[in-house]
Amino acid sequence: MADFPAATLNTWQDRMAELAFACASAATSEADEQIMAAHGLLAGAPGEWGRRFAGLPDRAALLRLIGAGGASSAALALLEGRAGLLISQAPGGCPMATVVFEGLTGEASAEGDCLATALIGAMAAALAGPALKLDGHQAAIGPAAGARLN
Repeated sequence: MADFPAATLNTWQDRMAELAFACASAATSEADEQIMAAHGLLAGAPGEWGRRFAGLPDRAALLRLIGAGGASSAALALLEGRAGLLISQAPGGCPMATVVFEGLTGEASAEGDCLATALIGAMAAALAGPALKLDGHQAAIGPAAGARLN
C-alpha cells in the first residue's frame, strides 16, 4: 500500500466507511445497490488491495445473480477466496456476518436486514480501518455487558 498516495487510500477507506453505515440501515430491497457499490469500490481499490481484489466477478454476472434472487450469492462472490467469513442468524433474528482479511489486525462484524447487507457491511467495516469513526455513530444505549453472544 505504501506505493500509493495516502490520500487515495484514505478516500477509499472513507467510502468503505460510508458503505458500512449504508448497509446497516439498508432494507433487503436495497441489497442490490449495496452489492454494486461494493463491487465498484473493490474494483477501484488502491495498492495491495487492488491486487487482492483483481478478478472480481463482472457487473453483469452480479446483476444476473441478483435478478435471480441470489443477492446473498452475489455478496459472497465478492469475498470468496479473499476473506475469512462467519455467518450467523438466530431464529427470527437479523443475519450477522463477521469478515477478516489477512494482514489486518482485526475483524469486523455487522448485522443486516438480509445476509447480503450483513456481508457487505462487515466487509466494508473491515476495510474502512480508521475511517470507520464509530464514536459519533454508536447508539448511546446498548445491551448490558455480557448480553451479546458474539
